[in-house]
Amino acid sequence: MKYLFLLLSVVPLVGCHTMSEVMSTSQAASDYKAVSVDGKRDKYVRERIVNPYLQSPSGPLRFSGSSIGVAGVSSPPIAKASEVRQEVTSVVPDSDKDWSGFVVANFPNEESGGHVGVGLGFGEEDFHFRGGVSVFSSDKTYLGFDFGGRLTPFGKLSPFVGFGGYIGDAKECEVEDVGAGYFVETCEKFFLATAYPEIGIRWEVESGTSFSLFARDYSSFGQEIQDGATRMYGVSVDF
Repeated sequence: MKYLFLLLSVVPLVGCHTMSEVMSTSQAASDYKAVSVDGKRDKYVRERIVNPYLQSPSGPLRFSGSSIGVAGVSSPPIAKASEVRQEVTSVVPDSDKDWSGFVVANFPNEESGGHVGVGLGFGEEDFHFRGGVSVFSSDKTYLGFDFGGRLTPFGKLSPFVGFGGYIGDAKECEVEDVGAGYFVETCEKFFLATAYPEIGIRWEVESGTSFSLFARDYSSFGQEIQDGATRMYGVSVDF
């Protein structure tokens, strides 16, 4: 279960740009407008005026002994180490036998670019689900989430079949100085959604650790195939 808490802490940091905007107080994920690109796909554009001098101040710093704080903001009580240790122990169970972490990467080529990610697997030895965060590089670099499942019917050295999908976005921003301390920020986003079947072979080196070689055939939804939805070969490590 410790892997679950690790993944939940990483997702907001390395997930897609849209999630980062939703969680940010200074961004607006809903202000994007769809614009058709050559009648084949959409990009999403947002323009906004930015003035760095109008940021809300947090208040002057104050010094009290060896501590530093912000005026008008009270500091939360500091828990004792023993209390924190006891709370964490009660939340995180000792057994992790059903959970596993994994790292996956493909062999880059001109058509599909690269794909690398980390995540968690859950299930029995012969079938388990997988989910994680990853970078999908093609004509653009997409940040997002992948998910899927694998059926591994035979022991330590076994072929497998699987299925899965990926959804992510790519974001590019430009800032233009319009004078008087104001800037116009223009951001463009492209979304990529794919699904794939996969086949491969898995070798369990020791209990809980295995290597897999796989081949995937990506199909896209709403994008041209040059955007990264294509055949891919790679390797994954489960631990």
